[in-house]
Amino acid sequence: MEDDVYLDLILILLMLQAMNRWGYYPLILIGSWTFGTINRIHAFVEPHHHLFWLYCLDIGTASLMVRASWQSWPLNHELVLHKISLCLLWLAMGCYLQSIVVEFSLQSH
Repeated sequence: MEDDVYLDLILILLMLQAMNRWGYYPLILIGSWTFGTINRIHAFVEPHHHLFWLYCLDIGTASLMVRASWQSWPLNHELVLHKISLCLLWLAMGCYLQSIVVEFSLQSH
């Protein structure tokens, strides 16, 4: 019984971790593809009756996908941590290379 509870907690934590990793992208995709899907279904059902306003919503929300994706990048927690780790690695490598250059210049004199 307790093993089932722990297994459920582990699954919930893994799902939350995946949701944190995905961030806002599922919402962006749903919001940007909704009108395009409706437009394609309508074009399939009534091939000779196109709706201009539905076409405009399709194009408008598809173009907003790029902007929403661009705005959601800084909000992704894992991306921020990755950038910080890259900066720290870059600083550490710079300090290491500087110490090698100083040591080499001291040995050459």
